[in-house]
Amino acid sequence: MKNQMYLVTLLLSAFFITGYQKINAQQSTDQKKTTATEKVKEAEIAVRDYTYSQKEEFVAKTKNELNELKKELVDLEIKAKQTSGKAKAEAAKKNQEVKISINKLNGQIETIKTATESQWSEVKNKFNDSMNSVKATIAKSRKWMSEKIAP
Repeated sequence: MKNQMYLVTLLLSAFFITGYQKINAQQSTDQKKTTATEKVKEAEIAVRDYTYSQKEEFVAKTKNELNELKKELVDLEIKAKQTSGKAKAEAAKKNQEVKISINKLNGQIETIKTATESQWSEVKNKFNDSMNSVKATIAKSRKWMSEKIAP
């Protein structure tokens, strides 16, 4: 009888410990997702919340982001050269669209530099929307190329 009680106690303990570990692991994963989501939101808010007095900082940040987009475009162009036929022509077309969008962003940076305080919010938001659009276009192009070109 004692052995059975001991065995039942041992099994229950193991069950609770395993369940506790799974709950902790799930909480840890959930916490990581929450933390990552919060960081992304903080970055978005930081970009949105640049005030007119921080215009120069915003311009510097956007130039850095634009340089990163240009590097992405160069990578896409290199991958496009690895294709042939119809896929190569389609890749070139996609890359040209990205290039045009990046050039438009360059022009918008000039608009940001000359924006007055009354124009600031509109100009900044328009730029952020355009930047997000270009990033999405690059992501789609990268995905398309990864599907067309063997890694």
